[in-house]
Amino acid sequence: MPAVPPAPSGTANLRATALILASSLLFSLGDTIVKALAQSFPVGQIVLLRSLACLVLLALLRRPGEPRIPSGLLHPVLLARSAFEIGVTATFFGALALMPLGDAVAIMFTAPILLTALAVPLLGERVGWRRWAAVLVGFAGVLVVIRPGGEGHGWPAVLPLFAACCIAGRDILVRRLPAGLDNRSVVFATTLALLAYGAIASLFAWHPPTAWLLLGASAGAVTVTLAFLAYVEATRTAEVSYLQPFKYGAIPLSYLWGFLAFGDLPDATALVGVALIVGSGLFIWWRERALARARPVVA
Repeated sequence: MPAVPPAPSGTANLRATALILASSLLFSLGDTIVKALAQSFPVGQIVLLRSLACLVLLALLRRPGEPRIPSGLLHPVLLARSAFEIGVTATFFGALALMPLGDAVAIMFTAPILLTALAVPLLGERVGWRRWAAVLVGFAGVLVVIRPGGEGHGWPAVLPLFAACCIAGRDILVRRLPAGLDNRSVVFATTLALLAYGAIASLFAWHPPTAWLLLGASAGAVTVTLAFLAYVEATRTAEVSYLQPFKYGAIPLSYLWGFLAFGDLPDATALVGVALIVGSGLFIWWRERALARARPVVA
């Protein structure tokens, strides 16, 4: 009978919490860099140059003995996941160019809510009335932030919502990835897919590169790579369900970067919408965790 792995210690959980918050800080900083660049350069060009820098970093971080090109890159599930990642990047980066950073990130954090809704038709999971109510509250929060027909963001607010849909689809496919496929293969495949998207999009819009663009793309690649490393290390040393609430730290961090870099401040209505989105997401997390504890342990 295989040994049951020990539960993470309190110290390991605290360290993982610090790492997940650090990854949120780095991801939000990377988004800030993209938003700054998107004021002057096409999104596709930014993605292309950042993906090239990411490939260089992946090559430098390759461990001795690892193949230069990981295996399994053409696995159908991985290809489909990479397609969803292109959808996330294209729509979210497009949103960053058109609306405040914090609002775009807050709307994108409806992904866990969408994942709960999609778990019924796509994964066959049973969702009770409490979580369905939380889903409706989360969508109401999105409408409050967007304020359709009022003084909201208008059609650009649809972009981070579409990005959230792509994130939900991507996370569903993660559950179907083969066990033998390591994280490096997933990151490498994603980077190649984004490189291809950036190259194609750049055919339609290209500005002469400047030192600012090259520096920003390189800095963005570093922040994304470090954020991913911190995220992976955190998930290896603590329960994923334990870490879920701390991921919402990206929302206040994004509002902070948005204020410091662009002078953007959310109004009271937007804050109410953000509170509804975060509250519903945390309730869904709490409910799923409670249900998991109540299930009998199968020997």
